Amino acid sequence: MSQVCSKCGGTIIPGIATAIGLLGGAVDTHHESRLVFVQKGVPTSANPIKAISQGIVGVSSDKAYRLNASRCSSCGAVEFHADEEVRI
Repeated sequence: MSQVCSKCGGTIIPGIATAIGLLGGAVDTHHESRLVFVQKGVPTSANPIKAISQGIVGVSSDKAYRLNASRCSSCGAVEFHADEEVRI
């Protein structure tokens, strides 16, 4: 099932979000997005007792999601999707 562009009704083509050779690193040939969106959580306390307490209670930490992209073949609009959670 193909997706339809919300702006013009054209066909959406899936792709990846990448920065070729990100910060001078080797070019990724696996065709996976190399960019992530980070949802900030509560910073871990510098006090070890409070930090352990945060872990026990389950205080939310940062969550990262791989950015995937899609592009409309008609108007060129690009949309980003952050569906897959990754470890950073």
